Amino acid sequence: MPTVDLTQLTSDIKVRPDSECPSIKSINLAVKLQGKPRPIAEISGYLINRSQIGKGAFYRSLEGTSHELWQFAKALWDQDAKLKPELVEHEFHSGSGCWGRELNEGTLLFIEVVAVEEEFLRSGVGSFALNQLLTELTFSYAFAWPEPLLHSPSEDSLEDRRAYTLAFFRKSHFRRVGRTVFLAFSPNDNHPSRKIAANEDIPDNADRFPRLHANELTETDPAKFELHDLILHDFGRGVSIGAIEACIQKVRKTDPEMIHRVNANGFTPLHLAAFTLGGQTARLLLDPELGAIGASTGTPDLFRRDNTEGSIPLEVCEQRMEGVKQWLGATIGLSEWDGYPVNGLECAYELRKAMGEDVGSLRDYILLKNGFFKPVTAETREADARSFGRDRLLAAMF
Repeated sequence: MPTVDLTQLTSDIKVRPDSECPSIKSINLAVKLQGKPRPIAEISGYLINRSQIGKGAFYRSLEGTSHELWQFAKALWDQDAKLKPELVEHEFHSGSGCWGRELNEGTLLFIEVVAVEEEFLRSGVGSFALNQLLTELTFSYAFAWPEPLLHSPSEDSLEDRRAYTLAFFRKSHFRRVGRTVFLAFSPNDNHPSRKIAANEDIPDNADRFPRLHANELTETDPAKFELHDLILHDFGRGVSIGAIEACIQKVRKTDPEMIHRVNANGFTPLHLAAFTLGGQTARLLLDPELGAIGASTGTPDLFRRDNTEGSIPLEVCEQRMEGVKQWLGATIGLSEWDGYPVNGLECAYELRKAMGEDVGSLRDYILLKNGFFKPVTAETREADARSFGRDRLLAAMF
C-alpha cells in the first residue's frame, strides 16, 4: 500500500447542466497529486433538483440519463420522487428504519462512479475524494450503489471488491436504505443514520446470494428445476397450463421436493408463478389436491422472503405489475396505461386468498381500477366498474 501525503492533493469539481433536463446536473470531481499530470482519482454522478421536476415526471426525467440512475429511481422512489412507502413502513423492507420521509425533500446527489488509480488504492485517496465531494457540493442527501466501481487489483475476487467498496462508503457514514442495494448519506451529524455503526448496517437481500444478480431467476439443470423452467417458459413461450399441471403431477411422484425447491436466487415455483403473473399456475401450486401445500399445515412458500429480492410471492407479483406501470409512465406516459393486467390481478387474488385474506370474489377483485391497494366496498365496486371500463370484458370472463 503506497503512502500518500494527503496535503499534496488538490481537487476540482465541475458541474454541468443537462441540456435536455435542467433539473439534473452532471458532476465530476478530479483529484490530482502534486507532480502528477493526470488525475489519480475521479468521482462522477448527478445532482437532482426535484423541485424542478413536474408532478409524475420523475421517472421520465431520469430514465434516459443513465442505467444506474434509472435503477436508483425505480428502487427507491415513486413517480413523484417520494420514497416508496414500504421502505419506511414495512416491518421487513424498512431495514434498520434509519431513513424516513425526510428523504422526500431537497436535492439529491447520486454517486455513480468512484475511480482510483490502482497504484493509489487503499491509500486514503478515495476517501479524500469522497470527502471533498460531500463537503464542497450543496445537497440534502447523497446516494451510492456500492457495486465494485473502484478499480481493484486483478487478483481480488468479485466478492472482495464488493466488500471493499461497501466498506469504503460505510466508512464515510453511508447506510443502507431499507434492504435495497443503495446506501444514503446525510450531512446532518444528528441524523439517525449516524447512530448506526458500520458493522451493524443492514445487509441487502442479494447478500445471501453474492455470486448472482437478482434478475437471474432460473437454473440450467433440467433434472432439478424442470418445474421452475417450465413456469418461466409459460411466461415467454405460451406453455399451456395443462403442461404445467402435468409436470406438477409428475414431480409429485418422482421428486416431490421440487414443488418447494428454491433456485440459486432463492425462488420457489410459487415465486416464479408470481413473477410471470401466472394466476392459473399459482392456483395449481396452491391447490392442496396437487400436493403443493398440505391441507392442514399450509405452506411456508407463501411467506418465504429468503431470496435475492427479499420478497414473498405476493410482493413479487405486485412489484412486477407496478414495474410495468412505472416503465409505461417513464416512456409513453400513464395516459396509455389501462390498469393492471387481469392475469396479474388473478395471481395476486389467489395469493392473498391463500394467505387468509378476505378478498371477496375474483370478479370484484379485478374490478379494482388501481389494483390491490384499497379495500373492496360497494361504492368502490360501482365507481371502479364505471371508470375502469371493463364491464364487457368481465361479462365475457364470468
